Amino acid sequence: MIPPHCVGTVVDEVVELRDVMPTLLELAGIPIPDSCDGKSLVRFLRESPADMVSAAEEPWRAWLHGEHVYFGQSLQWVTDGHVKYLWASEWGSEELFDLDADPDELHNLAPRPEHAELLQKWKGRLITALTGREEGFVRDGALVTGAKVVTMLAHARALVHP
Repeated sequence: MIPPHCVGTVVDEVVELRDVMPTLLELAGIPIPDSCDGKSLVRFLRESPADMVSAAEEPWRAWLHGEHVYFGQSLQWVTDGHVKYLWASEWGSEELFDLDADPDELHNLAPRPEHAELLQKWKGRLITALTGREEGFVRDGALVTGAKVVTMLAHARALVHP
């Protein structure tokens, strides 16, 4: 049963599908494996409104990295739900969106000089997320256009084919 204080409440945090499994495991009372990438959302169901202040002291996540393989390249993105930066690995194209003002992602801010600082901030976050990855998307602290796409990373391949 959903606690009464949660009915109609919207949690403005960045979540994704990988958060579903740890949430269901926690609700079922099953330990969440250390290998799990996601985070349980149960904290938002069990805490009273007064407890939400203490939850703010322990941040949910500052931003999220995601990726998709399309058109023979990897589309890499980072977002906090308010800003989104996207980089296409083969083309080297960049897109930057203000999701609050432009939720449909129609106006790319990346080429606009007045958004250069914001672009560098979010590009830096993507570089942080991709540094050390086997594809070689980052070299000498910069994104590498044209690096070979790997559709299943080594740690996942090892689970499938031990």
